[in-house]
Amino acid sequence: MAAASKESNPDKKHVAIIGDGAMTAGMAFEALSHTGHLKPNVLIILNDNDMSISENIGGLSNYFSRIWASKIYKGIKKGGASFLKPLPQAFHLARKVETQMKAMVAPGTIFEELGLNYIGPIDGHNLKELITVISNLKEFDGPQFLHVITKKGAGLDPAEADRIGFHAIGKINSIKDEKSKQKKYQDIFGDWIVDMASQDNDLIGITPAMKEGSGLVMFSKKYPERYFDVAIAEQHSVTFAAGLAVENKKPVVAIYSTFLQRAYDQLIHDVAIQNLDVTFALDRSGLVGEDGPTHSGNYDIAYLRCIPNMVICTPSNENEVRHLLTTAYLYQGPATVRYPRGIGPNEEVEKDLKPYAIGKAKVINEENSKAIILNFGALIDQAIEVAKDLKLTLIDMRFVKPLDEDILKEYLSKSDMFISIEDGSIMGGAGSAVQEFCSKENINIKSILFGIPDQFIEHASREEMLNEAGLSSESIKSKLKEMI
Repeated sequence: MAAASKESNPDKKHVAIIGDGAMTAGMAFEALSHTGHLKPNVLIILNDNDMSISENIGGLSNYFSRIWASKIYKGIKKGGASFLKPLPQAFHLARKVETQMKAMVAPGTIFEELGLNYIGPIDGHNLKELITVISNLKEFDGPQFLHVITKKGAGLDPAEADRIGFHAIGKINSIKDEKSKQKKYQDIFGDWIVDMASQDNDLIGITPAMKEGSGLVMFSKKYPERYFDVAIAEQHSVTFAAGLAVENKKPVVAIYSTFLQRAYDQLIHDVAIQNLDVTFALDRSGLVGEDGPTHSGNYDIAYLRCIPNMVICTPSNENEVRHLLTTAYLYQGPATVRYPRGIGPNEEVEKDLKPYAIGKAKVINEENSKAIILNFGALIDQAIEVAKDLKLTLIDMRFVKPLDEDILKEYLSKSDMFISIEDGSIMGGAGSAVQEFCSKENINIKSILFGIPDQFIEHASREEMLNEAGLSSESIKSKLKEMI
């Protein structure tokens, strides 16, 4: 934006605010490097709420911050630069002295070296100080970098005491219902990885800064030497896993479906092309409710099934998650297991680590009907209700890739229609995979695909989002009654 307005409105000021978590991503440093090269009029504010540099938030650092952001300093710096530029060695020396002076009281050398004028750190909860510094920085030309220290949850005691628990705040109910005691899908994964690690010393757990959200707390405590949190660096997490696999380790990458998109290039080039043995546990697949559309994992089936060597598992309940995680882990190549946010149908979870046969589906119920429901994943409750009410055959496919071609040939060849249900994008999704299979095998059959339509579903509860996408049992039954 600053580059675009440089000619049309050169005095326009732009402010970019970034959190310290996002500073671990490579793209942030790419942008900082480019900013230092272009030198646009932009103020970058780093909201740092986790770095252990509290000793720098005191009188001395605030004093220097006021100096560096003052008009007097600006004038001295500008005048000094004009005077010294004809003398390259003196100018270079003065610049080094300034940088080293800042480095004595602040960790800003890296930003200075990138070509940004570093200010800070300052106390982000001292509004008077903050307003003074930002107001003064409006007068500065070129890229400015303001380092602000804040405390997550400041002012609310429970939030200060539990910064992780209050990271994403949902509805807080005064009365705990029975569902609160039920294990979430992330807990099923957490139990599985601990159990599998006890049997295989080569298992390595990797997460891009999602230890709590992905259910890795217990694993990190029990196997700290085999646990790696690489921070918010999804690209690195995948290539790091690839490197481990090359050396005969068994990496498991626990990552949100929506965040694996950031590492798509690494997934293809570093893992799939070499057919490396990496397991991906895709949490938050499908619509995620309160986390909003940015966190909905709607596209993983579509973007994964076009990749050669990839196995895609779509478990329908908690027990299926555990067994399909084992299946994916024991497969000698890249494999993914997708499961949603929150709780499932409360299926009893078997303790063993038994794998399923790759690409084999399961017939849930069989009716003498001309329409077959193919379920892919977590919407099994809706699929069961629809099949029961409309007296349709229901098959839980378990895998999108490879499909169970034998069972599809057997059932679709004697049916008039198949109905696919999935918690993912219709375009390029599991239903589309079945259509492609039918085309390849010359199976002439009608199809109705239920999934997430070609739109972003707005922020709401998961139930409301499913209803908006036409994926509630009532919505599915209503549409089918019109068409069958």
